[in-house]
Amino acid sequence: MSIPFITHDVARAIYEYAGNQKDGLPAFDDLAPTIQISYIEEAEAAMRCLVKHIKFLAASVPEQELQPVIVGIMHALAETLTPQNG
Repeated sequence: MSIPFITHDVARAIYEYAGNQKDGLPAFDDLAPTIQISYIEEAEAAMRCLVKHIKFLAASVPEQELQPVIVGIMHALAETLTPQNG
């Protein structure tokens, strides 16, 4: 399951992609909870897509001495990034 602060950081990054406080946008933490939830949902969708690609790459690691270690690390990373409801 995703660590909640990772999801929050991804949501903040998506929000800040449009601009920042210098551009007149309020800080992410100052947004209404309903607006924050919208960005969190976008973050979860992006993270699910990323996890899908990490798992695909893990399945594509060529046979070699370190393959089990590399695949294990990739699966651990995918598990860490998988959204809690995903």
